[in-house]
Amino acid sequence: MALALFAYHTAPQIRLTRDPNALFFFIDHLGKQSPFPLEDDPTWDTNIEQGVSWGLQLIEADKRLFGGSTNPKAFVVISDGQAWSGRVSNALARARASHVAVYVVGVGTTRGGIIPDPLRRQPLRAALDRQSLSEMARIGGGQYFEIGQDPDRVVASKIISSIRRRILTAQVEESTEGLYWRFLFVAGVLLCCGALVVTRRVELSWLAAGALVALLILVNTTR
Repeated sequence: MALALFAYHTAPQIRLTRDPNALFFFIDHLGKQSPFPLEDDPTWDTNIEQGVSWGLQLIEADKRLFGGSTNPKAFVVISDGQAWSGRVSNALARARASHVAVYVVGVGTTRGGIIPDPLRRQPLRAALDRQSLSEMARIGGGQYFEIGQDPDRVVASKIISSIRRRILTAQVEESTEGLYWRFLFVAGVLLCCGALVVTRRVELSWLAAGALVALLILVNTTR
């Protein structure tokens, strides 16, 4: 897992790691204060394109350092979807080209709520843009969820279950191998061995004719 925070700017917090404690540490840190200076400007929009692009860079960096992996990869985008900037469709296209599914989790309500302003200026209202977020999940090849409709653990479980199904699909490789050549080779060997004990001309003639017909059939099937 990795963690990249995105608003007007993107801030990668955790590179790909198998240690969940690192993620919990940064989540606890986020509960105290925002990584972005809200005192300067609390009205930043949500640059989802930059967030997805940083996620792809984290995957590429991990691939260069530790090599490729057959496990499927997925992004979980958590946002209200309001006033987002950037060309999100371009980022989603790059993610799908890299075989990375994008799951979207909506936060908020359609009625909206007031965003706290440290400078106590004109209050801002944030509302959930469900339609845009659902479209992002559809284009990204993932699913859309909302915080509040189901418990957080249920949402997380559904996302993990969906990714596990992708693991089974990604690791199953189908291959075919023609076995009839082996049987034909064995039949040819037995035919040659049988020809050694044949002494009559009539039997040898029939044997030669059969071998010629078999040879013609093999030549026609290999063209």
